[in-house]
Amino acid sequence: MSRRCCRRSAAAGLALAALGWLAGCSRSEPAAARVAVLRFENLTGDASLDWMGRALSELVGAAATGTPGRWVIPYSTLRTWARALGPRPAAAPGISGERSQALLAGANRLVQGEYSIAGGKLWVAAVVEDTSSGKTVEWAEAAGAGPEDVLGAAAALAAGLGMTGQPPATGSPEALRHYAEGLEAPDRAAALNSLERATSADPGFARAWLAAIATAGAEDRAAGRQLAERARAFRDRMGPVEQARLDLELATDVAARRAALEALTKADPADPEPYNLLATLEHTAHRHADAAALLRRATALHPENPVLLNNLGYAEAWAGNLDAAVEALRAYHRVRPEDANALDSMGDVHLYFGKAAEAERFYQEAYEKNPRFQDGGPLLKAAFARLMEADVERAGTTFKRYLEARREAQDPLADYRHAEWLWLTGERRPALKKLAAFAAGAEQKGARDIAGRAHAHLAIWRLQLGEREDAARHAGEAARLAGPASAGMAALAEFVTDTPAGSSEWTLRAERRFDSPGALGMKRFALACALIFNGEFREAGLVLREAYARWTPAGDPAIPVLLAWAWSASGRLEDAGRLIERNPIPQGTGLNVFTSMWFPRLFAVRGQVLAARGNLREAVPHYRRFLDLSGPAATIWGDEQRIRKTLNGR
Repeated sequence: MSRRCCRRSAAAGLALAALGWLAGCSRSEPAAARVAVLRFENLTGDASLDWMGRALSELVGAAATGTPGRWVIPYSTLRTWARALGPRPAAAPGISGERSQALLAGANRLVQGEYSIAGGKLWVAAVVEDTSSGKTVEWAEAAGAGPEDVLGAAAALAAGLGMTGQPPATGSPEALRHYAEGLEAPDRAAALNSLERATSADPGFARAWLAAIATAGAEDRAAGRQLAERARAFRDRMGPVEQARLDLELATDVAARRAALEALTKADPADPEPYNLLATLEHTAHRHADAAALLRRATALHPENPVLLNNLGYAEAWAGNLDAAVEALRAYHRVRPEDANALDSMGDVHLYFGKAAEAERFYQEAYEKNPRFQDGGPLLKAAFARLMEADVERAGTTFKRYLEARREAQDPLADYRHAEWLWLTGERRPALKKLAAFAAGAEQKGARDIAGRAHAHLAIWRLQLGEREDAARHAGEAARLAGPASAGMAALAEFVTDTPAGSSEWTLRAERRFDSPGALGMKRFALACALIFNGEFREAGLVLREAYARWTPAGDPAIPVLLAWAWSASGRLEDAGRLIERNPIPQGTGLNVFTSMWFPRLFAVRGQVLAARGNLREAVPHYRRFLDLSGPAATIWGDEQRIRKTLNGR
């Protein structure tokens, strides 16, 4: 094949597409170009050279990474969308499928290329497409020094496209090939094997290290950490973007993580993700306004990103700005009008601000949009929103609809959910009976894990009613039946149902029972619950304060309410009041084993805070909600009796 024929075959379609540029398109990029470099198409006819397609896309993308005003979307991000879209055809690496992934990931520039061999050289050609107009805004072609000179061809092509700014990702052809093969390996083991070869061939090949760390860490965090430690020795040979990403993998505390993310915002200023991750750190520090500011910067870089818009909506709500939250979530809804999550989030922020009727409406709309979303969770949250107003009748009507839908879907947890609802609406004895029957039936059907969780749940309920012996029996059953999904709950149930003791003994028990490094959160929560069950509120408050220091409003709503309860019972009423000014947002399906610990307790604590301020008239509705939702079976703490006495003495 002559050089002329090769160039025509490799770039004919691309050059024709470039006529839009020749007619007047400029080389300028928008302020925040989001570039996806797709896998180059192999026109050589030699399948053994398929690896070059990924290698070329990675080299061109690496050359432009960190350029101001341009974010090159990593291949790992595109693979995330690939998993969401489902498996692609095995016969093709999937340029057309990758295009769809890139568009879903928010790319507004697509680099599409081809390669062939002619005249003893590797020829490459590429066009840059503006996705909003479908027009080509740039094109280039180049050749390497030989038939396998991928490094030279990619560097020349990147220069022709104006996509330069970083040194070559690697200078080793061997490392490059192993890296490309590792990215597209069929399984984890093969991927790690190829990536290991890549880093052995070029120990300073940062992208290969980062890919290996991500691949190993996805299933084994310790293995990923070990690779990161090995990569540390070659950090000085990496570029600023890769150094920051490696530092992020190596970070062991909040300060180190923050420093790495801030470095990443400087090294790759058009990448919105570091701002998103920094916002999470601000939420954990309870600086929600600062988190919202970071997310506004992220959405300015990527205005159509639904995840960022959703996160911004919550951040604005937690910062106290309902109007700004609604604006962000409306933008999310405009970008993804068929996504039920935007409406569900709208329900959450309205419930957070105490607007239960509006929340109920948005939850209902989310359910109508997609009844399968979160297994019908928005409909359960709609019922819960009405329950927050103590409107048991209307809440019950909505819950009945939810329950019927779950049974129609043959949800094995439908009766479990029904028992939970009975408890939350004050029918505690019927709830116990129903959940016990469910646990027995689940075990008979071989669903030991589910049965174990139900017994753990029963243990917590029995303990609240002062039935410690029965609670311990259920905790034992939970331990006997526990599987992977219920082992944690079984351990917690066994712990809190242990014999009563003082706070020092409970602390020692917690240290012994939850001694693994990853069990710190469980240890704190279990210890706090045990102390509350034993009336040690001051000590429980000290433990819960540590948990709350790492909590965000996206976490379990039990944490702030339990801390408010502990503080109110210890006389710290104003501190308690600040924690429960807003409504908790239910997680996922809205209910869990410890929902009964904070609901309807929330209303009793609110009433107590208002009464202490001298606002007994405002406290009364909260007290009445607590009593209406508690039912006839009082808990061990005696609040029902005290509140009735307070109301009768008015």
